[in-house]
Amino acid sequence: MIGQGSVYGLYTQQADSIIALNSSSDMLTNDATVLPYFNKIIDNKENDKILIIIHSMGSHFRYNLRHTDEFSIFTPTLSNSFSLTSLNLNNKEVLTNSYDNSILFTDYFLSQLIRSLEEQQALSTLLYASDHGENLFDDNEILFGHGSSKPTKYELEIPFIIWYSDSYKNYFESKIKCLESNIESPISTPNFFHTAIDLANITIDKESDMLSVSSPFFVPSEKRGVLTPDYKIFYY
Repeated sequence: MIGQGSVYGLYTQQADSIIALNSSSDMLTNDATVLPYFNKIIDNKENDKILIIIHSMGSHFRYNLRHTDEFSIFTPTLSNSFSLTSLNLNNKEVLTNSYDNSILFTDYFLSQLIRSLEEQQALSTLLYASDHGENLFDDNEILFGHGSSKPTKYELEIPFIIWYSDSYKNYFESKIKCLESNIESPISTPNFFHTAIDLANITIDKESDMLSVSSPFFVPSEKRGVLTPDYKIFYY
């Protein structure tokens, strides 16, 4: 999904090729629609060195629209006729189940990307991070969604997954050792870019090395700041 008036639209203008599959988060769609296009790109033997960026739908509301029927493992779940007025504590179980089903589908989606990369037997890596978590009436604050002026841990603590092929591990053994040594280090999304270019063996400067989790010069963040909707910095 590309918002033409958003920062996503700005970034995509710099890409060599753009494939836009969704126009709205309200569409009945899921990330599996990406897979045929992804496989076509990596199967093209003319693509020697490529960077593919996927802006996935993930678990953005409505959660039940983000997965296929066979992933409705946790029940009861949201229905397509679900009203926004029902976003309250009484429906916590339904909302949580629907969200968890969408997470299951994200696991499946990532596994399919990884499987396709494995079949190439090339030097390859896959990095994944969520842009935010979600409040699901988890505690006494009784919050739902995300984007609060005082973000909770449920909004801020997100996955950062790095996969690499066997051939990549053998070729860049020192980078993998750094990743393993930093697995418990506190990091935040600014580390994502610098880690990505370091894994691609691109060098910028010493500051970038200090922000890359795969670098021997990595320095964990003492403060992790978040810009809130009221344009204030919240340190976590």
